[in-house]
Amino acid sequence: MRDRGRRLSQVLGVSGAERRGLDSDMPQLEKAKVASDKLVRVGSSGFDLETFRVRTLDAIRQVVPFDAAFWTIADPATLLFTRGVQDEIPQETVPAFLHNEFMTDDVNQFSAVAADPRGMHTLHAATGGDMSRSARFREILEPLSLGDELRIAFTDKTGVWGFVCLHRGLGEPPFSEQESAFLNRVSPIVAQGIRTAILLAASRIQGEHPSVPGLVMLSEDLEYVGANDAGRSWLDRFDDADKVKGIPSGFYVVAAALRGMPSGQPPRTRTLTPSGWASVHPSWLDVSGERHIALLIEEPSAVELAPLIVSAYGLTPQQSRVVELVCRGSSTADVSSELTISPHTVQDHMKAIFEKMGASNRRELVASLLSDHYMPRAMTEEPINRLGQFDR
Repeated sequence: MRDRGRRLSQVLGVSGAERRGLDSDMPQLEKAKVASDKLVRVGSSGFDLETFRVRTLDAIRQVVPFDAAFWTIADPATLLFTRGVQDEIPQETVPAFLHNEFMTDDVNQFSAVAADPRGMHTLHAATGGDMSRSARFREILEPLSLGDELRIAFTDKTGVWGFVCLHRGLGEPPFSEQESAFLNRVSPIVAQGIRTAILLAASRIQGEHPSVPGLVMLSEDLEYVGANDAGRSWLDRFDDADKVKGIPSGFYVVAAALRGMPSGQPPRTRTLTPSGWASVHPSWLDVSGERHIALLIEEPSAVELAPLIVSAYGLTPQQSRVVELVCRGSSTADVSSELTISPHTVQDHMKAIFEKMGASNRRELVASLLSDHYMPRAMTEEPINRLGQFDR
């Protein structure tokens, strides 16, 4: 995961107490309104993922001061991190944070945050004011001179699209209910911005995937063991700043999640790489009596990718069914008959779909899906619901 060091404060041109006093003379309600408006503008400005992240945190900081942060995009189907970035947090602490998240029981873990209706927790509140009850605080945060943390799941009606953990320095006041309430209000705005940034990033990527699946082997302790040629090709596409122990952070997280699972279906995720989408499938493998983790990395099939793209466009379940039928060549009358709705309702759905997907007619809609995301192959399969799952 990327360690930006002091990069965020350099971008903003502020640091320390100066950050905490940003716009301090402005009434709190006015600051919240200004920040909310800025988040809307940032999310609709077509920024790349990194610029979107920096400007979003800049807007949040105007209302909720913080001293360090961890930010990640998530796969809404698995909630696994796919693109993590750290500010003011050392890179070497990433394995410890992931071990705490996936291999231990602790308060305020991201999975619990995502399951909470409010979509956020503070460490101070979760521990009843005694943060030493948290292993994460004792073993990681306190040695880094960090105190309270505020974790948020960026969620809208289509699912969870990312997380952020804001940190305050040791001895600083804990995050307040008012600050939590502000982030709760703007969470859907940020989630929509992430969806937009993902779609734009995917459409701008140029490059080819290896022609055969890549295989990367890790030890049970998540150390790199080896890879086939295609696996090394996948690894070489990432900068070192995007890696944990030489493994791209999105791949490493999947291995850590498998390592923390006592049993059940191994996790798998879809992640955006410098050359396009990748599907990562982990499994246990016995080699000469020793357990290893095998990561199978390949270009996702349309069936795998389609739920993510449909959710990213923010389509409702009914709109997703309409897109499915349109991609099969169905006419308005066909769609009306299949879904038992009036032709007028079909046209209303089509107008909403065109607006969300940036198309002006059916031909442009299908052409966009073909060229950008290969979705028509998935449209010949089962209908996709807004949670990223197939209905049948």
